[in-house]
Amino acid sequence: MGRKIAIEASLHDYIDFFEESGYEVNKILGAEDAGNIQSSECDAVIISDTKDGSLELSTFLRSGGPASAPVIDATGKTPEEIFDMLGSEH
Repeated sequence: MGRKIAIEASLHDYIDFFEESGYEVNKILGAEDAGNIQSSECDAVIISDTKDGSLELSTFLRSGGPASAPVIDATGKTPEEIFDMLGSEH
């Protein structure tokens, strides 16, 4: 199975980096798109500021339980740092 990741559409550098790294990238345009993302189908979900952004961590929780893929706040992290984090989890 290919590597798949969901990334908030405003994070252009992250989208470019992960596409170039061989990931299939699903762009999250807003809360409605986020609600359609099945975190179980992704290696991770990357969003901008989870406190102040339009997307909130709770959007990715299933039935009140934890998301099955990590939801990563990209604030203060480079695409490379997140890539390395994901590599250490597999």
